[in-house]
Parts: sequence; structure tokens; C-alpha cells
Amino acid sequence: MGMLSNAQIELLEFFKQDLTPNEILELRRLLVAFKAQRVFSLLDAEWEKGNLTDETMNKWADEHNRTPYKSQNDYLAKLQK
Repeated sequence: MGMLSNAQIELLEFFKQDLTPNEILELRRLLVAFKAQRVFSLLDAEWEKGNLTDETMNKWADEHNRTPYKSQNDYLAKLQK
């Protein structure tokens, strides 16, 4: 694995103290919302440039790219323990 990103380093510095399980959940929700906002901004920019269309979105909606992995099932089984 490579070096840590600047965001990872910043988060490590910021969270030197332990968080409660509820605080961890809240943090995860905030980080997911932050990432989603960034993705939607990028998609909006591509839409404005004309690189995305209704046709593109419909094509993506009809694609089936998921591949089940044995390791995923093993991981999920461990979470249930």
C-alpha cells in the first residue's frame, strides 16, 4: 500500500482521541454525505459540458456490472459473528 493521502493524514491528526460508537456513526454519515456531494458536483459539471445525457444515464441504469465474490460473502459472515 502506498503513502497516506493528505485527507487521511488530516483525519488522523484531527481524531487523536477515541470516539464513541455513536460519534463514529455520525462521522461516517458526514463523510458519506461529503463524498456524495463531491460526486454530484462532478456529475453536474460533466452534464453541463454535454458529456452526460439522458441516454447515458439510461444506459448506465440498465447495466449489470456486479460480480459476487467469495471473499465478500466471507467478510459479511464475519460481520454477523
